[in-house]
Amino acid sequence: MKLKPLVNHVLLEMEYTTAINGIVVPQTAYPNPYIGKVIELGLDEGDNEKIEYPIKVGDRVVVDNTSMHKISVTISDERYIIYPIKDILSIIEETE
Repeated sequence: MKLKPLVNHVLLEMEYTTAINGIVVPQTAYPNPYIGKVIELGLDEGDNEKIEYPIKVGDRVVVDNTSMHKISVTISDERYIIYPIKDILSIIEETE
C-alpha cells in the first residue's frame, strides 16, 4: 500500500532515538522539534503552474512539533506523519 499526501502536505517517516537501556523511544516523546525523512510530497498545482518547493523526497527535515494539523498514520506496521509543508522549519544538509 502506498500513501500519497494531497496538496501542500508532506509524508514523513520520523526518526527514533535509542535510550541508554536499549529502549527505542520515538521523538514524539520529547518536546523538541521533530526530525523526519521525506517519503512523499503532495505538491501544489494551482493556477496551472506547478510550484517548486526546496524540499524533495529523501531530505531530512525539522518540523514544528506543535502543529495542530499533523496526522499520524500506520501502514504495514510503519508509522508515518502527514504535515502541512508550511510546518517544515528547515532542511538538514549533511556536511563533509
